[in-house]
Amino acid sequence: MSRNHITAAYFGEQMFSTLVVVGTLQGNEFGIDLSEYEVGVDFRGVHRIPEGVHYVYATSCDAQGHRGSRTGFVHYFLKNEIVVCEWDMHTEELKLGADVSKAVLENIANAERYSEIEALLLKYNSDEYDTWKTLTNHITSDLLRRIVPTCSIITSAEPVTCSKNASQEQTRENEPCNQHGIVLVAESEQLTSSVDVSNHTFSFTNVPARSGKDLSAADITANYMDSIRVINKLMSTNGENQILGEFQLSFILFFCGHSIDCLQQWRTLFALLCNSELAVISYGQFYSKLMILLMYHIPMLPLEMVGNIETNTIYKDTRKLLRNTCQTKRASDMQRLLVSLQQTVHWDFPGLLEEDPEDLPTVVTL
Repeated sequence: MSRNHITAAYFGEQMFSTLVVVGTLQGNEFGIDLSEYEVGVDFRGVHRIPEGVHYVYATSCDAQGHRGSRTGFVHYFLKNEIVVCEWDMHTEELKLGADVSKAVLENIANAERYSEIEALLLKYNSDEYDTWKTLTNHITSDLLRRIVPTCSIITSAEPVTCSKNASQEQTRENEPCNQHGIVLVAESEQLTSSVDVSNHTFSFTNVPARSGKDLSAADITANYMDSIRVINKLMSTNGENQILGEFQLSFILFFCGHSIDCLQQWRTLFALLCNSELAVISYGQFYSKLMILLMYHIPMLPLEMVGNIETNTIYKDTRKLLRNTCQTKRASDMQRLLVSLQQTVHWDFPGLLEEDPEDLPTVVTL
């Protein structure tokens, strides 16, 4: 039996996983995946967790409602598994694995003791599971082990306001806003106070560069006109499902864990994949799946990252993707994404089939 995992078969057969949280969290915030709770005195964890990748986190709150740092971890829950984590009141951190005391684990690994705890467990919110499954369905346990070190705790120095919690905000008159009625600002102003202080380095794929000292001017120009060669290299090294899984994992580690490093990996992959019409033709099924993910990812981004389309690079990359897709066999997928973004973040794409002025050649008078 591992230090932080207790087989649920010990307690009888069950189809789902269980998370036991040891330590007093009363008054603090606790979350798993897309659900967040204010912790009551009897809270001891969550049960009936479906098999797969889940993100668990907690945030301390004082009597005045001031929130501390968010700490959490990502874990691939197996069927019939009980995972134990501990809230350290002194450091205000969730602890997992070897950091959980042996006495705590031995106390829980007792059938009678577990039956007492079970009555105090929240039921996993099944209403949001379909969305979570769409956000994580390409993340395998092997991919998670490769990218995130075992038992790594992720801590964010400052909270990031994402669209899911946006309804608490107020709008200012005559300013652009998304479907939640939230004021949007330029991407250049985004996330300036949010600092990722994870206690480890993520082992993400090193995305091939489109430019560099080893490339000729002709190669660099070709890569920026259509990044098919770079995408081919990435696909041959990792495979389509691995890339989709990494794209998903980097996003949920940012959205749930507030990791800016993970946001950067998501942006790097996104910018590359949007820049090739030939790749849409060569990897059609991949791009169909990618566009489904973007229907979820883009509206969930922080509000300041989906506004001011004149300077917003995410908007510009999305426009490139739509233009690269609209005359291929994936045009119906492109149309669904376009309509979805119009409805959620109110993005319009006028003159989509026209050449982007930034891509036109510059005429110089000699």
